[in-house]
Amino acid sequence: MRRFYVTILAIVCLCSERRIVTRAKITDAQRKWINDTEFTTKYMSDFKGRIVLNEETYDLTCTCKPANPVNEMESCAPTQITINLLKQFDGNEVDANRPVLDAKNLRRLIGSPENLRIVNVLKHSFSSVDGRSSDELLGTWGGDAGELLLVAATWEDDQGSDLTPDRLRDLILRYLTFMQQEFFYMHSDTRALAWIETEVGFDRYEHEVPWMDITRPPREFHGAILDALIDPKGQGSIMFKKMLEVPEQYKIRPQLVHDFIKVLHMVLWNPIEKLNAKIKYYILHSAEVRHESAWVDFEIGKRCDMEQRAVMFPPYSNDISIFVHHPQAVRIKRNQSATFVQSMIAGMGKAETLAEKLQKKGDDWDKATLHAVQDELLAGLPHYRVVVSNDVPAS
Repeated sequence: MRRFYVTILAIVCLCSERRIVTRAKITDAQRKWINDTEFTTKYMSDFKGRIVLNEETYDLTCTCKPANPVNEMESCAPTQITINLLKQFDGNEVDANRPVLDAKNLRRLIGSPENLRIVNVLKHSFSSVDGRSSDELLGTWGGDAGELLLVAATWEDDQGSDLTPDRLRDLILRYLTFMQQEFFYMHSDTRALAWIETEVGFDRYEHEVPWMDITRPPREFHGAILDALIDPKGQGSIMFKKMLEVPEQYKIRPQLVHDFIKVLHMVLWNPIEKLNAKIKYYILHSAEVRHESAWVDFEIGKRCDMEQRAVMFPPYSNDISIFVHHPQAVRIKRNQSATFVQSMIAGMGKAETLAEKLQKKGDDWDKATLHAVQDELLAGLPHYRVVVSNDVPAS
């Protein structure tokens, strides 16, 4: 099965299987919702309307639909959005091709809080902080691959020994089994992939393909591709590129980065490894000029945070590109990763201590990446915090 994703042309199929395990009587609230849905679908569709928001008038078409019945076991149903400008990144004025996104237009871009997708952090994958993806996502530097490398580095620090490629392969497979998420995210971009093709001598015309499929390349190219992937020019991930360029800023063993990249791809290419079906490999489009117009930290209110929920958002939508980051959700993810590290050392370490180490190293890596891309990608951009909540403000 081929798993080659290009975000400039992506079809996402969301399938769900409904299983009836009991035939309990529906509640009055559920019955009302069913009746209301049938009535509004039949008699209250396609109303023309007009609203005034922030002194601007909008024409709209209203298709009425009652709100979903509240799950009595959960209270995360956001109704509020708060936006705070934290700072403006240092640097020169933003290029004209990257217009700055102000708070008013950011609020308009986000839309209604009721329409935002809320997910369970512990059961969802993380994508990379990159403004070129049009998918709704949770963002962290390096995505799932970056978080897994963080686990490997934390394990080495805690154990005081180096992970060999064989032990690294075992860690990767156990991580894919242990973590609750359905998919594991990694990515590159078209510029890096084109460089690899040239570097290894891959001829698209000879193989009759528009691009080399990095998830299933011809076997005769495997060795050359693995060597090309540990060259910064062969990396489309911002964080992995910087790690290869300046590993000392991340305080990481360079050989660990090299081995991790190679072993992860070898797991992906292994035709008899069933776990590789969990890996989603995205290829992002490489524009000549970056167009991100803001850095946005998405957080969620206390009620939703207690349920370990997070709000997803697409970095690219409505012709606007932003860096989407989820610091609050990342902390939950890294606490979960600490329990995995504990399982790898047969429960010998304390989860709280491992979590502190992992959080500290993760924070250091985040700061190192921000520093490394400051002038290149962030100079002059606004830094916002967006909090989506249903918390009742104090009176």
